[in-house]
Amino acid sequence: MTTSLSFFDWIQKNLKFIFFSFCIVIATINLNNKIWILLPNEELIVVFCFFSFVYFCSLYIAPAIETNLDERSSTIAKELQQIVNLNKSLLEQSILIYSKQLKLVQSISTLSTFSVNLLIELAKKSKFSLYQILMSQMKSKIYGLLGITSNFKSNLQMKIVDSLRSGVSLKLFRLKLKNNTSLPFTLAQFKNINLK
Repeated sequence: MTTSLSFFDWIQKNLKFIFFSFCIVIATINLNNKIWILLPNEELIVVFCFFSFVYFCSLYIAPAIETNLDERSSTIAKELQQIVNLNKSLLEQSILIYSKQLKLVQSISTLSTFSVNLLIELAKKSKFSLYQILMSQMKSKIYGLLGITSNFKSNLQMKIVDSLRSGVSLKLFRLKLKNNTSLPFTLAQFKNINLK
């Protein structure tokens, strides 16, 4: 199994070779098939320091940076996974709530049709029962009025008879007084007799 090395890994493996070859190239330059030995000046010292810095950074600091970046990437991946899981659970809960709301709307519509039908039936029954109650109350009132009128009629007849009797008796009493005949009772006794 072959693994492809990245450029950074290849440089890290061959860094010593690259460093020494660079030093040789700097020390000797081939110009027109003549080898020149260069004397170090400021530019060469800066280049040498730069490559030394790169070498030591890649040798000592690169693994620490790599582990730090790996840790950061793993924590970011975990946080992203948590966010994805949270969003997934929220989406599932919202779908569940939406389905419950749909069921609730359906049950409310079913309940409303049932209640409308029940109210219609109750209205019909209450109309009939109200009619029956009204009729029974009217019958009882009519019977009560008939009883009152019959009592009134009998009372009226009794009063007419009593007043007729008392009027006739009074008339007789006055006639007898005019004729000056003796009576077996006085006028007060006569009124008491009529009242009985």
